[in-house]
Amino acid sequence: MIIFVVDDERIIASTLALILREHDFDARAFYDGQSALIAAAFCEPDLLLTDVLMPGMDGLTLAAALITMHSACEVLFLSAHVFISDINSLNATKEWKLLEKPIHPLQLVETVTSLQSARLRNVKPSN
Repeated sequence: MIIFVVDDERIIASTLALILREHDFDARAFYDGQSALIAAAFCEPDLLLTDVLMPGMDGLTLAAALITMHSACEVLFLSAHVFISDINSLNATKEWKLLEKPIHPLQLVETVTSLQSARLRNVKPSN
């Protein structure tokens, strides 16, 4: 599972990516939305884990652009200041997931592992 971790606070993006890599996920840290979008042109992520409030391109704009490029990409938002009702009101056709900052490393790994398991259950075997 390829995971793009995006947060303008470098220490947060790098630490979350490191935690996920220690649990055998292919996690890549980005410090702004534009860098993540450029990388997505060359590598399709399975999951976007992004802060909501960032300078320049915010997490909501990033998620919308990334889903346009790769519709199967799952999105997990991170925020200490935004409520899930705020996010869901922006797009009623998709149910967004929000993790509250600060997040405990075990909660992060459990959430991502659960998403990965759900993705694997939805994959149909090829003939």
